[in-house]
Amino acid sequence: QLSAAKLRSSGSHMSQMTSPKASSTPQTSAGSTSSAGNILSLPTPPGSSSDLEIQRLDELTKIAKLGQGSSGVVEKHLHVRTGREVAVKMVNAGEIAEIQQKAILLELRTFAKCRNQHIVDFYGAFHHDNVMHIALEYMNAGALSDVLEVRKTVPERDLANITWQVLDGLEYLHREMKVIHRDVKPSNLLLNTRGAVKITDFGVSGELQDELAQSGNKHTWVGTIYYMSPERVQGEPYRYDSDLWSLGLTIFECLSGRYPYTNREKSSGKKELSLWQLMRCVVEQDAPQLPKEADFTEEVRAFLATVLQKIPKNRPSATALKAHGWLD
Repeated sequence: QLSAAKLRSSGSHMSQMTSPKASSTPQTSAGSTSSAGNILSLPTPPGSSSDLEIQRLDELTKIAKLGQGSSGVVEKHLHVRTGREVAVKMVNAGEIAEIQQKAILLELRTFAKCRNQHIVDFYGAFHHDNVMHIALEYMNAGALSDVLEVRKTVPERDLANITWQVLDGLEYLHREMKVIHRDVKPSNLLLNTRGAVKITDFGVSGELQDELAQSGNKHTWVGTIYYMSPERVQGEPYRYDSDLWSLGLTIFECLSGRYPYTNREKSSGKKELSLWQLMRCVVEQDAPQLPKEADFTEEVRAFLATVLQKIPKNRPSATALKAHGWLD
């Protein structure tokens, strides 16, 4: 069993939106092990950042399947003792390479160490029938990508609210945890009906990038290429401000209802470009701008111009962006 406490000491999922600017508790990953199985032997430390720790499958009752992606299946479960709904990500350990198992372990360790209201809570992880079960906070309004599927766009004031909360989580990751998220995108920003927005699914830590490249794995570029910054597309190292470019593209998509680097001959707004066309657009084109004829405030236009700087050092930090006038 891998509890939040065990991971912490080992080292290193839109309704009415409420004000995000409540108190935020400022809250990288640790060294890896040779396989996911070794996580079961991590020592147990005192204390816990969560009031719920799940260590066995018999503590849970399945309610529904939430989704399935490249990394596994996600289900909603009921924690029997407390009656709390939780999200459980399941990964078949026998079907993933050792290097990917290391990546999962590092992500779990990062989750377990986080103490911030804009990062999803981690409740523990365990193996059952060679499947790794990862118990996380259930966010009952789904992901920002789900909102876009239904509504196509997000109202500007709601989006400002969402953005502030995401920046608060990124500020915590960057300043306190010294962690680069590496995969900021709509599907990794989760919402609940209380108006909270939380970040999930951290990308692979820097220490594994060389190993991934050497392995020839199809996921050598960590994170989703569509939201990668120009410097990352060109093969430069990840930086904290790479996360901010990704957030900028997410904001653009939420406001305009389309991904910025789309084939303009088509009207669906989907990502029709080939990988190589997309890479050239990100590197060679000017940074995306909202249409001049569109009814958006000057403040949000200024915010996007600030965060979508192609030269990474020109992007303000998450801390500085939280004070931007658009978010007042």
